[in-house]
Formats: sequence, C-alpha cells, structure tokens
Amino acid sequence: MSFDLVDSQVYHFRYTSVKGFFFQDEMDTDESTFDPLTMNFGLIEQEYDTDSDLPNSGKSLTQWQRFAHKLKVMNDEAAEGETFRLLYLGRHGQGYHNAASTYYGFDAWRCYYAPLEGDPLDSGIVWADANLTRIGIHQARELNRFWAGLIEQKCPTPEEFYVSPLTRACQTAELTFRFLELPPGAAPFIPTVTEFIRERTGIHTCDRRGSRHELKRSFPYYEFESSFKETDELWDPIYREPLASIDHRAQLFFDEIFALSKPSKYISLTSHGGLISSILRLSGHRSFYLGAGAVIPVLLKTDKIEGKRPKGPSETGDQKPECTGDPLRAGLDGYDSLGDYVRHIEKGYPAVE
Repeated sequence: MSFDLVDSQVYHFRYTSVKGFFFQDEMDTDESTFDPLTMNFGLIEQEYDTDSDLPNSGKSLTQWQRFAHKLKVMNDEAAEGETFRLLYLGRHGQGYHNAASTYYGFDAWRCYYAPLEGDPLDSGIVWADANLTRIGIHQARELNRFWAGLIEQKCPTPEEFYVSPLTRACQTAELTFRFLELPPGAAPFIPTVTEFIRERTGIHTCDRRGSRHELKRSFPYYEFESSFKETDELWDPIYREPLASIDHRAQLFFDEIFALSKPSKYISLTSHGGLISSILRLSGHRSFYLGAGAVIPVLLKTDKIEGKRPKGPSETGDQKPECTGDPLRAGLDGYDSLGDYVRHIEKGYPAVE
C-alpha cells in the first residue's frame, strides 16, 4: 500500500455504516455497560429474509452462519460499484502511557508529561512508543479467548489483518491472533503494518513509532505497506496532528484497500481510539466509546464515486498547551508516585514471560 496509489486513483469511495445487525449500532445501547465479549460480539439474534435460502431455513445454523449468508447475498445483489464489508475494529490494550495519563490527569499529561520519554522520577516507566502494561497484556489475551468462542459460533474470521505501527497495537494483535486456532481454510494471521491507522500523531512521544528495523525484529512475520519508511517521518515534536487529518487518512486507507479489488469481506484493524472514532464518525455510525482492549464490529457499505478524493487539510495543528497548574504536583491521591500507582494496578497480573 502506498500514498502514490491513492493519489493516482481517479475515483474514491463513500462509506456508510449499515444499521440493524449489531447492538452497537442502536442508539438505545448503553456504551458504558455493554460488553460485546459476553454478547456474541453484539450480533442481534434475529431472522433474515435470506434464511429461506438455507436448508431447513437455517434453523440448524448459528446466528453467525446465517449472517454470513445474508452478507454474501447482499454483495451478490449489490449495485455496480457497491460492496458490503464487515470490519472488526480493535483498540489496543492498556499501555504505560494510558496508566501515566490516568495518574497525572488529563491537563498535566497534555501540557507537561506527554512530550517526555517517560517518568521523570526515574521509576523505569517509559511511555515513548508505549508497551502494554500487564493489564494490557491480559486484555489482549482475553480477546484471544473471545475470538476462540466466536469461532465456535462459526463467526467468519478476518480475511485481511491490518495493524498500526505503534508497539502497543502490534503487541495486541500478536497476543489476540497469533496463537488463535483458526478454522480450516481461514486466512493466516500475517498482518500488514500501515501508517494510515496509527493514532493521532505529534508532540506525545507515546505516538512516535520505532524504526521499521525494530518493528521487524520484534514482529518478524509482519508485513509492511510498500511506502513504509525506516524512521517515523510523520511525528512532529511541535505540532499535534489535526483531527481532520485523521479523518482524511482513514478515508485514504479504505480508498486504497478497497481499490485493490480483493474479495475479502471480513477485515480486522488493530488500532487506536482516535482512529476508530474517526471511522465511526465518517461512516455515520453512532459514537461508541471503546476502552483499552475493546472491539467493535461495523458493517460498512462502500459506494464507488468517480473523481479523486479532495485533498486533505493543510493546517499544522495545535501546539502543546500551557500548564494552568503545577504539573509536578499532579498525581492521584493515595499513591506516592507513578511507579507506586502502576505497581498497584498491575498487582495480581502475572509478569511478562
């Protein structure tokens, strides 16, 4: 995948979330209490008008098998230039930057701590291109067990895997999918690392990726988009990426993978809260907060539109805000330091093997 291919296209796509299949689409679903890990990924139990095509009207099949048939028929009967794809959107598990921002608080984090490489009190906690905490590792392993249960329900597994180049996302994808026992004939877990789906970049060192060489050493069988550079040329120490820029690159990402005309209808993205929020917003999906290690399915309709996509925003974005209080006095009550807080929240979770 490359930006050159996107720029050369004489068409783009419109993306629309299709409602009526998942609880996460419904406005009356409470995002604060809904748990897709215990609700069959949110797939609504219902009859489809395509069930009559199936033996015994699909009564011996799982809801996922009947949904897969419904999706196949939707694509078979789609108008020219129209397709339907199911996205599996996963947010990375908790990283050390998440723990630090919780401990220091939003304001102190943004104005003082986020641009640092790690804990200034020398606890050994580093959040530049943050690793998963023990909690984050546990969350990713829970996703592995969740997917094993979905496979038992005959949920279609991803035919393509894409992952952000930030370490926490690569680790989450690895722990979720690498040792998952996929059904016969399923696409193997060989994800493509792409800059398109990284977190909002700039200023915060947690959103500055490592080198291609380092990523390849840590995840040797991951593949990289053809335009992927050795070093991070997108992260800016002075300016934070504008939100409109995230929207634009999310659109470019889908424009490119859908232009390749692969038959894949089930696509996994392991990414970040900001990027996933952008996808939901751009597709007309209701807002749906995802905590660390959370996942959401989105049925996406794509319509091919003649003409190049308009150019993205040109503004530089915001600079680091000024602190309104003393950031060195920030921290959650009841803890002596960030290190003390992290030791507390990680207690009970096994050390990384």
